[in-house]
Amino acid sequence: MYIVESDNIHFAVFQPNPVNPIISRSPDICRAMTQWFNFWRHSSMLISQTGTHIRRQFMQKQYEALEDFKTYIDL
Repeated sequence: MYIVESDNIHFAVFQPNPVNPIISRSPDICRAMTQWFNFWRHSSMLISQTGTHIRRQFMQKQYEALEDFKTYIDL
């Protein structure tokens, strides 16, 4: 993802794969992409030991729910 913004320039490129880039010169799109990037960057920051424990518990519940769903589908 590339975002270039100034008073005169608004340019954003999002390239999920090499073949199909998304290119925009819209200030609204640049702002939305910046907010989206900041959201994901915030989510990927390191968390404390307590946060790790809570996340592990949450993921364990999610795995259990998936197993229950698999069992339900196999019926």
